[in-house]
Amino acid sequence: MELGSLYLGSEDENGAPVTAAPYELVRLALPRRTYGLGHLNYIGEVLAATVKDKERIPGYRLVEQPPLLRHFRCKLEPVWD
Repeated sequence: MELGSLYLGSEDENGAPVTAAPYELVRLALPRRTYGLGHLNYIGEVLAATVKDKERIPGYRLVEQPPLLRHFRCKLEPVWD
């Protein structure tokens, strides 16, 4: 779950940011009775590889947003430089 500008920020009618979130966080929740230590180690390896190669990950632009619960129901598209 994203807890940052997508959840707490706002935009004007042209899509320009008006209010940014004071922080950018991502929550990763795992049910402990479903996944074992091997699964958690794999997730850690993937997250470490993602941080190591972060320049290859595109940014995303908000395309559509509902009036309520925008962070759950919005549509995003990748932004490639």
